[in-house]
Amino acid sequence: MGNRIKWLDIAKGMGIVSVFWGHTLFKDEIWRIWIYSFHMPLFFFLSGITYNEIKYDKIKKLLIAKSKSILIPYIVLCAIELIDSFLTLLYKSFYGEKNTCFILIKKIIGIIIGLRGTDWYCAFWFLLCIFVVYVFMYVIINSVRKIKLYSIKIGVFCGSVFMATGGIVYARLRLPYLPWAIDIALVAVFFTALGWETKMLFVNRIDSKLMLLFAVGSIGFSLLNYYRSGVSIDMYSNRYGYSIFFVLSAVFGISFVIAVAQRINGRWGGILEHIGKNSLYYYGVNVLTLKIVGILTFGLLNDGGSECVVLMKCLVKVVLAIGISSMFLPGFNMARNFLLDIIKKMEKRSKIK
Repeated sequence: MGNRIKWLDIAKGMGIVSVFWGHTLFKDEIWRIWIYSFHMPLFFFLSGITYNEIKYDKIKKLLIAKSKSILIPYIVLCAIELIDSFLTLLYKSFYGEKNTCFILIKKIIGIIIGLRGTDWYCAFWFLLCIFVVYVFMYVIINSVRKIKLYSIKIGVFCGSVFMATGGIVYARLRLPYLPWAIDIALVAVFFTALGWETKMLFVNRIDSKLMLLFAVGSIGFSLLNYYRSGVSIDMYSNRYGYSIFFVLSAVFGISFVIAVAQRINGRWGGILEHIGKNSLYYYGVNVLTLKIVGILTFGLLNDGGSECVVLMKCLVKVVLAIGISSMFLPGFNMARNFLLDIIKKMEKRSKIK
């Protein structure tokens, strides 16, 4: 799977739209409950489909490749976040808020520590988490190979289940968040491993008759989980509700998105494919651009109303936010490529020496 897969990029694009949409909805709205039940597992699953265990046969290769594709964009996005934080804190300092400089310093250090839920955190837990997940995948696959089990896939599945069980137990005990979202990665690696193991099932288009089943199953299990456990799923906060319902709602939701993505063509398919190809960027700026939309529209789209009106306002906010995000994409790419060029030059110099 060296070449880009169109439906996979479209599925990523749909996932990013759901991230934007989820951040515009209130906590206990049905649509938000449903979106949060599958949208982050979707990204981990898709990363498993593209994971190449042959290409990353050495841990050094994996760390270098993923540092370039994940951590470099992370640094650029953190720089954008710090500029926004600086302007916000500067504004607050005019109104007498103290220790703003110390808060900003903590956030800068938080780029390295990545301890969400504290002052020692900049943003973008998902990027740090997916980096850790790739390391976990390498460890699981290579550990299974050393044990020489009859079936590597069964061994990887069991290893991912073991890790996910540990992550769920950690969440249930309500223990402190771990740096780089390691606690989330323990759960997320299950979906990545599942995507890696089932990738060949998606070579052919999913039967359209199954789409309704996937949609109903996803919505049904997500609502069943919510009403039975009283918990709205949120991987950031380690909230999963009943584990079996969480997994089922995620798997059905992922399958539904992929089935739809395989059928989207034309202009909408092109837009979603573009968003999917640049998914890390759009994920990184979604909160900022939604905030900008709120400022530009003077908060008019934040007013309440009937459920239909609220959904329409959310849709308008998402469209505007994605449009604003696309305007700054060239600048992001320029900054990312600048850092990558520096790394290439350093690698050339080290080889010469």
